[in-house]
Amino acid sequence: MHGIEVDEAQRAFALALWSLLGSVASKHGEAETRAAAARCCAAFRRACRSEPHYVLQVRGGALHGNGARIRPDVARFAATAGVIAMLQERAVSDVLLLASVELTDFVALARALVESKSGVDLAQRLLADGCDAIQVAQELAPAVELDVDRDAHCDPRPRAPSQLGAVFVMQRLASALGQRGPLAGLHARTILQNVLHRMQRLDAGLEPLLRLMRDPRGAGEAVNACVLATLTGEQLGWDDARGFDAGIAALLGPGLVFGIDEEALQLGQAAAAVAAMLGAAARPSEAIDRAEKQGAVSDAVGEAMEIVLATS
Repeated sequence: MHGIEVDEAQRAFALALWSLLGSVASKHGEAETRAAAARCCAAFRRACRSEPHYVLQVRGGALHGNGARIRPDVARFAATAGVIAMLQERAVSDVLLLASVELTDFVALARALVESKSGVDLAQRLLADGCDAIQVAQELAPAVELDVDRDAHCDPRPRAPSQLGAVFVMQRLASALGQRGPLAGLHARTILQNVLHRMQRLDAGLEPLLRLMRDPRGAGEAVNACVLATLTGEQLGWDDARGFDAGIAALLGPGLVFGIDEEALQLGQAAAAVAAMLGAAARPSEAIDRAEKQGAVSDAVGEAMEIVLATS
């Protein structure tokens, strides 16, 4: 789809979802509700396209679909505003819909939204209905947010399934990527997603990312370092697994990574050093030169980074 078609598909899904919610709230008959759910399901397929999931988010008072702001036209402004209000009233920041979602799942979601009073209540209703293809997160994402200052064995909060947790974290960290430049764009998002999925094999899983999600500036530098480390590993001829390990090391920083070989750790630290200087508005060549003089980057790694920052 072209950009205009994507925007239209997003708006159409918001309208179809609002229409379904209205049908449920008005207690229309089963046939009418299922017809509205069928229209919603069809609109969702067009909005989701070939993506494995679709995340509906409320950020800054606006509705977003898979990271892109949904800009309503005049005819659908009320529908978009209504969906935002319904989610905000329940303190729900994210609704994750897997591509496998079906008509019955949309009916369950609409009924749960209309009848629930909070995000927790909404999540429990979806769980009771066996609606595995839809998950919700409250503001500050308690479904994946874990307090790293507490003993993990004492944390009573339920953990989201790893796949869903990775999606929620991915959406937040991806928003820290730049809009343009050598470390931005679709390729950077793909790298970040692959790194997060690989992180789930580590004992700590996604838990250490909580600190990044609390610090927007630190998150920006960390995701840039992650992408830079992975691309540099690729430039050095490393296989994907080692490159992603270097990305993990760059994302988390020293002292939080275990089970990764020393060379990947060093590359992650080198990328973090360069990314911090880039964040201070240094040009790529200047940042690499400074890092080399400080002993944070070897000559071979510096040359690979220069190629990455010039061509990626």
